[in-house]
Amino acid sequence: MENKQYFIGVDIGGTNIKIAVIDNEGNHFCLIRFFNRGIELTKEKYFNFLLNKIIEIELCMFEQVRTAEPSLCKDRPETFRVMRRMTHSVLSTETLESYLGDLQKAKAEGRNLLTEKYARMDNRIPPLKANRFIDDIVKLETRWMRELSQKYPHSFRGGPGSFELYFSSELETYSDETLKLYFGDVSRAEKEGRNLAEERYNRLSQQIGYGSIDEMERKRGEGNYVNRFK
Repeated sequence: MENKQYFIGVDIGGTNIKIAVIDNEGNHFCLIRFFNRGIELTKEKYFNFLLNKIIEIELCMFEQVRTAEPSLCKDRPETFRVMRRMTHSVLSTETLESYLGDLQKAKAEGRNLLTEKYARMDNRIPPLKANRFIDDIVKLETRWMRELSQKYPHSFRGGPGSFELYFSSELETYSDETLKLYFGDVSRAEKEGRNLAEERYNRLSQQIGYGSIDEMERKRGEGNYVNRFK
C-alpha cells in the first residue's frame, strides 16, 4: 500500500486556532475551530489565511536566495509581503490552495522555488517544465500589463519590460495542477472583461495611501508636471 504524506500548517492566535492539511495527492482539508465557539472560518478569512501561509513560505525561501546585488525586498521584508499579496490576491481559493501545496511539497523536499525562479531568469538552469498553459498565461498577463501602462503612463512607465521573463520563470515552478487552475482564473477574467493586473495595482494603490489607481495616476501626473519646471 502506497504511503501518503501530509503537510500540516497550524496558526495559533489569541482567539482561535487554524489548521490546514494537504496530502501528497493534492487533496486539501481545512479545519478551523474558534476557542469560544465551534464555527467554520468565513470564505474571506480562509482566503486571507491561505495568502498569509503562502507569503510566509515564499518570504522564508526568498531570504535564502543568494543575489549578486543588494535587494530592497530583503532589506524590507514588509515590501515583499505587500507585493506578493498583491500578486496572489486576484487568484481563486482553489488556485491558492494548490499553490500552497506546491510550496509545502517543495519545502518538504528541500527545494527552494524562489531560488529556482531566479536561476531560470538568469538562464543558469534549463527549463523546469514544459506546460502549454505557461505561454497562454504569460501572453494574457503581459497584454494586461501593456494595457495598464497605456492607461496609466505616469504610474507605469516603459511598459511590461522584463515582465515576461520574470513571470514565465515563476510559472515554471508551479505544479501542472496549479497552472491549470491559474489558467482557469485568467480565462474567466478575460471572458468577463476584467484586467487582473489593473485589479492588483488598484489594491496596491489603496495599500500605499491612494483611494484608487486613478487617484495615484492623477497625483503622480501632477507631480511630474511640476518637476519638469523645477
